[in-house]
Amino acid sequence: MSKHTLFVCKSCHRSSAERPENPPFDGTILLDQLNFYALKNTQMMKLKFSLSDAYGRAVNAML
Repeated sequence: MSKHTLFVCKSCHRSSAERPENPPFDGTILLDQLNFYALKNTQMMKLKFSLSDAYGRAVNAML
């Protein structure tokens, strides 16, 4: 599987008019969401491999 690199600017806002007092920057919010979904995807892949391994052992036991 090929790897990709995504650069996320964590210091910008969409516009100065939308900037509250001390908000998280838009890039920080995006990076948090990307990290959350990457972790979730990793957990799903581990579960998938765990289930397929258990299935393989069950099939081999029946042979």
